[in-house]
Amino acid sequence: MRRESYMAASRYNKDIGGIIMQIQQPALFYEYERLLDGSIPYFSSWYFDAGAQQNDKNALLVCRYAFEIFLGWRPEEVGSAINLQILKKMKLIKVLKYMSVPWEILSDQNFAYLCFLLYPSLYPEKTITLRLYEEILSGQRTRFPKHYFDGADGIKRACVCLRYYVQNRLCGRFSSVNEIYRFFASPEGQKELVHAGLSFAARTTFRSPVLFYHMSLPASERDDLSFHYWEFWYQMRKQYGFRLNKLLGFSGT
Repeated sequence: MRRESYMAASRYNKDIGGIIMQIQQPALFYEYERLLDGSIPYFSSWYFDAGAQQNDKNALLVCRYAFEIFLGWRPEEVGSAINLQILKKMKLIKVLKYMSVPWEILSDQNFAYLCFLLYPSLYPEKTITLRLYEEILSGQRTRFPKHYFDGADGIKRACVCLRYYVQNRLCGRFSSVNEIYRFFASPEGQKELVHAGLSFAARTTFRSPVLFYHMSLPASERDDLSFHYWEFWYQMRKQYGFRLNKLLGFSGT
């Protein structure tokens, strides 16, 4: 790989499809070129030893540099052009391993989440999440990637999935939002989460199915009164056993 590409790119900003590829860290890109031509076996730890946020930023900068400068891809082309073989050839696997995002999430759906991190306006995360969830519902895949519902981003993904499920699979079964809150406080609601493929997310990410549903709603659609009422009864039922089912009119155990 010729060094001239680095030197040329470092002298100006390259406008690719209206997105400016700013050469802000020439030393980082020079290090990548040395990795690419075999001069060094891996990046110096100095570039990836400044905390998760900076590690992620540096890794994504290197990826954009490789895609836009070396390969000449426009940002809108990355989603269809990227694959594992190219990442290996461009020695980007070594770079991506430094990221805080688990590899299984980065590489899922032919690196769709990586595309979102690189160009969030072109590859919306919600679209990627729903595409994956539709594969779960259709049986094309049996599980979500590991750590998919971890952290703040994981909570957002879980809420996107549940909202989609309620709108598309439970539509017409309830006449009010309060009825849906009540449903998720019941044993039937917990069983429905199993059918929805979201029981793991509900169990590990939220303290109750009621809260899960509440968080999945836009702020303007949330009913705080219904939430607190049915959350109280859910916790009471959880603490004191299922003898409360009859009192609340729930069936099941």
